[in-house]
Amino acid sequence: MHIPDGYLSPEVSILMGVVSAVFLFWSWRKAKAAYPKSFASLLAVSSAFVFVAQMINFPIAYGTSGHLVGGAFLSVVLGPYAAILSMTIVLLMQALLFADGGISALGANVFNMAVIGGLSFFIIRLIAGKTDKGSRFTIGFLWLLGFLLF
Repeated sequence: MHIPDGYLSPEVSILMGVVSAVFLFWSWRKAKAAYPKSFASLLAVSSAFVFVAQMINFPIAYGTSGHLVGGAFLSVVLGPYAAILSMTIVLLMQALLFADGGISALGANVFNMAVIGGLSFFIIRLIAGKTDKGSRFTIGFLWLLGFLLF
């Protein structure tokens, strides 16, 4: 769900921009330390795939739009840090090129879709506990539920 320009108060937009910037800086530092430079091509291809998958929009109340969100998918494929960066790239392209969401609401959109979506699988894995045989089903079910919700 994209939050359009003018939907949030300026104070909330600024606050969410700062919170999202902190998560982006943290993700960038962790990804830079964890992944080799050759990982950038996989990040770009994954971002392009999610960008194309998110092009199908449907309207929701009061001018917002909804679509598939690839944060949980990217979280599983790339890891949480790269997933946050990849989704942010997608959201920035959507805001600048297609006016999907807005520039003033970009921080809130990044938090809603990139940060929460990118961390979703790992939060579910933490909730489910260790990955023994009994909890693999639980992790798979919770991940599917999270993928559908985020």
